[in-house]
Amino acid sequence: MDPKCQSGEAVALYQEKCNGYPEQHGQFGPPGQFGPPGHFGPPGHFGPSGQVGQPVGPVVVDHTTVEITTEPPKDYIIWSMLSFFYVNICCLGLAAFICSVKARDKKIAGNMVGARHHSSTARTLLLINASLFGVLVIITIILFFENPAIAGGITRFFVNKF
Repeated sequence: MDPKCQSGEAVALYQEKCNGYPEQHGQFGPPGQFGPPGHFGPPGHFGPSGQVGQPVGPVVVDHTTVEITTEPPKDYIIWSMLSFFYVNICCLGLAAFICSVKARDKKIAGNMVGARHHSSTARTLLLINASLFGVLVIITIILFFENPAIAGGITRFFVNKF
């Protein structure tokens, strides 16, 4: 080991071999492998060590290939069926059910772009339908507690009905 490194004093990075890396004779390997040590390309270009020029000779580049597999789009068929049968406000449940069936058909046929489009449309219609249903429930609750006549009429209706 180099005695300068053992003394504990600070040594500037990339000076000598105290930076933790083995001593390198040339810029990219042993001497004479890619040209004479310190020999760089055209002037005006900066190399990796801050010297002017680029390394002379071949440079090895590693490539990494990443395969991204996307999962098939959801068709929201169950949610649209429930929305169609129970909460079909302004026929949004029916429209969402039709889009869900189309999304499922396109997914089975292998057309993922079309399936994503119809799936997104069905989801949007279902969210609008659920939002309108929530607003109607809140309005009904407010009217039920605000006006006692409405509350009495609804109560009489259910008592006489069952």
